[in-house]
Amino acid sequence: MTALTVDEKIGQLLMSSFESSFMPTDSDAFDRLQSLVTKTHVGGFLVFGASEPVPPVLLNSTYGGTILGQPHAAAATLNRLQALARVPLLTSADFEFGVGMRIAGGTQFPRAMAFGAAGDPALAEQAGRIVAEESRAIGVHVDFAPVADVNNNPRNPVINTRSFGEDPERVGAMAAAFVRGVHAGGALATLKHSPGTVIPPWTHTWDSPRFRMIARASTPSNSRHSERRSPQGQMRS
Repeated sequence: MTALTVDEKIGQLLMSSFESSFMPTDSDAFDRLQSLVTKTHVGGFLVFGASEPVPPVLLNSTYGGTILGQPHAAAATLNRLQALARVPLLTSADFEFGVGMRIAGGTQFPRAMAFGAAGDPALAEQAGRIVAEESRAIGVHVDFAPVADVNNNPRNPVINTRSFGEDPERVGAMAAAFVRGVHAGGALATLKHSPGTVIPPWTHTWDSPRFRMIARASTPSNSRHSERRSPQGQMRS
């Protein structure tokens, strides 16, 4: 890192993204990614699924253009970008309930609450390992999972079944097990969401009693499991 210029060091703090669909090397889309690597010196990329054009004449306004990406397309693009990078890229994806959440052919697991209901951390650990192994197979290093929020707020439907449950001890045990599995599979884990997903911006200060209350409830930080296995990242809202 000492050999990098100031601009290159700043670039290492940035992460861009791309979709996992066919991208020819001579396309404008790849030229943009290539420029981000060779000129902006970004530190990594976030891998998404894919999308398809949505005709504006559709009567169903809820129809979305998001589709699953292709594993070969994701791997091929990452390999080409890695070959261009002076510093190896750190790549990531939101594979919260499996690589199949974004990429066709990948494994899709039940939501976290199902693992919490089963009550067996070994199942969460095995799921984490499989997610990591499939992530590494396409060139992804970091998984934005697990969800460590405690499902204690009925007015927050964003979390719901994405949480391991309403008991901080159980959430802590399951999240720690998932992280162990991700590490065993050769990838890095990310606990999310801190300090939560529905906290108004005016409470984002440790001097706010409401912030402290929600922060304690949103993550099982006081759980006896919280120090068993530390993730390499924490997603902040």
